[in-house]
Amino acid sequence: MQVGGQSNSSPLTDIGYQQAAALGRYLSQVHPTLHSPVYCSTAVRAHDTAQVMLDQPGWQGPDPSRKRIQIVSTPVLLELSQGDWEGKPRDQCYTPDVLSQIAADPWHFAAPGGESQQQLEERMVAFVNSTLLPALQYDGPPGVMVTHGLAIKCFLRHVLDSAPGMTWKIETANTSITEVAWVAAGPAAGWHLKRVNDIAHLALAGLTGAVGEVRN
Repeated sequence: MQVGGQSNSSPLTDIGYQQAAALGRYLSQVHPTLHSPVYCSTAVRAHDTAQVMLDQPGWQGPDPSRKRIQIVSTPVLLELSQGDWEGKPRDQCYTPDVLSQIAADPWHFAAPGGESQQQLEERMVAFVNSTLLPALQYDGPPGVMVTHGLAIKCFLRHVLDSAPGMTWKIETANTSITEVAWVAAGPAAGWHLKRVNDIAHLALAGLTGAVGEVRN
């Protein structure tokens, strides 16, 4: 088993294509109109997932004059960088000493030349707060980001204000849906977690036996 990290040139597998298509069919029924653009990371597999998702029938753009929902890629939504470890055997990188360092300080630990949980979380939160949230309207179509497992987990740590050691314990299967809502004012102001790791679309498509998460 190799350390994955960003692995930006990796394309979708056949199973990944089927999962993305199932996601698109499901979402187009639940949310036939999405905020445009849909944001994704610059990793090939993330852009391909967004494209396959939006290629499914049933989608409508928020503006009738537009033919389709647009896709915008940004490196801010990339997976955690594992630096010099990417592509190397996991057992050579995650030695007992390294595992002890991670357990002692999961928030700040970073692979050589890579990122920490803190750095990943900060760029995810900054993107949502500066780019996605300001573009959305109350009761308007939902915004969508196609990103990666640990990137989602780190954003959820921010939402939940949980201990950094809990980040690894959140399950996020490939193409699973994580949904959050922002309440701007009042006693319940802040982020609300609506669902995590929803794979109903995979069950409907008979793909649950193929569900798996790329480990980082």
